Amino acid sequence: MRTIYTILLLLLCAILPAEAQQDYQQLWADVYRQAKADKPKNEMNILERISDKALKENHYGQLLTADLLRLSLVRQTYGDDSLASVRQQLEQKMREAKKEHPALATVCACALGLKNEALADPALLAHSQAGDLSPLLIPGSEVFGGDLLSAIAWQTGQYKKAHDYYEQTGNRRAALITDL
Repeated sequence: MRTIYTILLLLLCAILPAEAQQDYQQLWADVYRQAKADKPKNEMNILERISDKALKENHYGQLLTADLLRLSLVRQTYGDDSLASVRQQLEQKMREAKKEHPALATVCACALGLKNEALADPALLAHSQAGDLSPLLIPGSEVFGGDLLSAIAWQTGQYKKAHDYYEQTGNRRAALITDL
């Protein structure tokens, strides 16, 4: 009887972590395959998995990318009327994160198009790492040290706030890039 439980436990350990061990590169490849196969529902499910994984691991760059793509995909697939539920989820995520994870709240604000709220605290964003930003493909992100401020400024088009912050803190290279 004990060997049966051991075998079941080993099988569960072999099956369950497979999804948990799936890294972002594999997940993004799955998104691409689903998009190529024109399966938007599957694509949205994978984007939601990326978003959930990034939320647990505090990879805000991945989270921002997945949420923005999901919003865009919902809009393209179902029209503007269907955006309400996804928007409500993001608003709820933003409200819950404001006290414990303010950087996450700014990512949600960015995804919701709340530009001023997303860049309300440039110092917080500059000291928060955006994680792996490869899905966003931010040109020159090494100049900014991979900070969340540059990612959100790039996404929202609010370069002036980022420029002012970088100039105040003496980051001349980043100030130059955001001034162009």
